[in-house]
Amino acid sequence: MRILIVEDDFFGAQQLASEIRRTGNSVIGPFPTMQLALPHIESSDAAILDVCLGNSVSFPVADALMCSGVPFLFLTAHDNRKVPERLSHVRVFAKPTTADSLLQALSMPVAEPGIGPGMGITTTEPVESVVNGLLDHARGVLPDRAAAERLVAAVLRDAITKAPKRSDGEETGPWLRRLLNDELRNRRRRHFH
Repeated sequence: MRILIVEDDFFGAQQLASEIRRTGNSVIGPFPTMQLALPHIESSDAAILDVCLGNSVSFPVADALMCSGVPFLFLTAHDNRKVPERLSHVRVFAKPTTADSLLQALSMPVAEPGIGPGMGITTTEPVESVVNGLLDHARGVLPDRAAAERLVAAVLRDAITKAPKRSDGEETGPWLRRLLNDELRNRRRRHFH
């Protein structure tokens, strides 16, 4: 896979690029600005974007990646609430995060905005892998491990009650990730305490 890296921290970018190369994937970049990254979107299979790039943000790159159908995720050392609503479905990981976690997340399908049950989203992921992915995502967006675990527990309780109403053909992984995103969007603060 060719992974586009947009990261303005030189040392962090070099370390991430090195870790990704060790997995056998190729790296495009790393680029410290969105202007340098934009011309390389079409040649990318996936992307990792730092939210804050100096005095700028990477959201225009994210928009271009979405239009091109290239999967991506955000990596940030800052508050993930800076991510605009139109990109709220995108996974956000807190720095530092291992390249393995990021690559695994990039290979997991995510429900796109406007795509609902039965719209061709499928996965054959084992439930354990899905739950571990939910935990990884929750740890990336919440301030501590306990909050992340409370969030995932709430999602799983919600899933148990909603399972009988689940659409035929909707796979478990995307459905649980959708429930997680709904829980984050609607009740994020509840999990902090």
